[in-house]
Amino acid sequence: MTSRVRSQGNVRDAARRDFGSTASRHYKYAVQEYARAIKYAQEEGGQDLRTALMTSLVILAFEGWIGSHEIAVQQIRIGTRLLMEWKQQQKQASTPGPSDDENLLSHVFTRLSIQLRPPPKDQPPQASPPTPLPPLKIDMPPSLQRMPLSFSTIAEAGLYYGLIVRFAVTFVSQGLPRIARAGSLTGAYTPGSASEVIPPEIAQAQLALTESLHQWMAAFAPLKNGTEFKQLEQRKACITLELHMKATYMGTIKSLAQDEMVFEAYYDIYKDIVDLSEALLNCSPASKIPKFCFDSGVIIPLWFTGHKCRDPVLRRRVIALLLTYPRREGVWDSVFAGLVIECVRGFEEEYIDGRKIPWWARIRTTNFDVDLEKRTVEVQCEQRTSPHSDETVIRRKTVDYYVYTGITLEQVGAVIAR
Repeated sequence: MTSRVRSQGNVRDAARRDFGSTASRHYKYAVQEYARAIKYAQEEGGQDLRTALMTSLVILAFEGWIGSHEIAVQQIRIGTRLLMEWKQQQKQASTPGPSDDENLLSHVFTRLSIQLRPPPKDQPPQASPPTPLPPLKIDMPPSLQRMPLSFSTIAEAGLYYGLIVRFAVTFVSQGLPRIARAGSLTGAYTPGSASEVIPPEIAQAQLALTESLHQWMAAFAPLKNGTEFKQLEQRKACITLELHMKATYMGTIKSLAQDEMVFEAYYDIYKDIVDLSEALLNCSPASKIPKFCFDSGVIIPLWFTGHKCRDPVLRRRVIALLLTYPRREGVWDSVFAGLVIECVRGFEEEYIDGRKIPWWARIRTTNFDVDLEKRTVEVQCEQRTSPHSDETVIRRKTVDYYVYTGITLEQVGAVIAR
């Protein structure tokens, strides 16, 4: 763990960052305390799981707060790997079970692992390694096959939600590398392209996942429609579950889509995602005050909706929600996401015809280059030049990047303490 922590930060680099007017004595004091925390973690040597995971959480929170997303994402990977190694050791030795704190931290990092696919960056794709991939194992969990026809409680719905999310994470982590190895994700712009190049075992796994998502939504509908949730936390849980299930469904569709026109058929689901996000944000009158949490909430669903749903009205609602309700969810920042989607919208709508973006003008991926010192972000998108040519250009736009949304370190510390 010592070497892992030492590779993170190099706290001296953090201390050198100059944020102009924000480099107050409070910021300097925070950097000093952060350096002390890392030093103590390095001196611990043989740490228990709880200390190691708490160290990763502290680094994740601080580096994410100042905008060092690479280091923050790396901490999620470290924590997730520590958990996997620990669980493997538990299987091989008769050791005492985890404490309540370790169980809670395990849940936290399981949820954080969803964020391991952050917004794309300006990096060339890595060449596929020559070594063969292990056998594909994306079977539906047996417990998921016992899903009831209707849920009786929010807790029961949440249990099967967790099983589906783990199934989806396995599908993405095992399936997409195989598609890339086969050269299937070509980034084609032509409508109707390349559905037949998806390996059949991947298509079968996607079908099983989408069927489980349909089954979950059917079982959830009677509970949602037949229950009056009087407590705020119950209402928020109900909205969050439905929002994340529909976002997971669209993520499953997106994972194998090579034709950007296929998303036209899912307008109703995208509208539900936006409506549910707005309802969740409006659950509290203080939603417009900057917020911080480790778990994913509305930013990831809105990010992908803003990129793939080209309806001009719905897309503007997405941008407005991200900019109006500033928040940091793990390594995802709402205002940053809103600024990037606004750039993409501008590039695509230069060619809008009525309310439709033509197929050739649709942007498949978005990259960006963040300059923490200048506090700017350059958004970069590859776009075709016309329907009659395969030539593409890189569209670029630089926008101001605020580094933080007004979220105080006290808020971050309070979340860690909870």
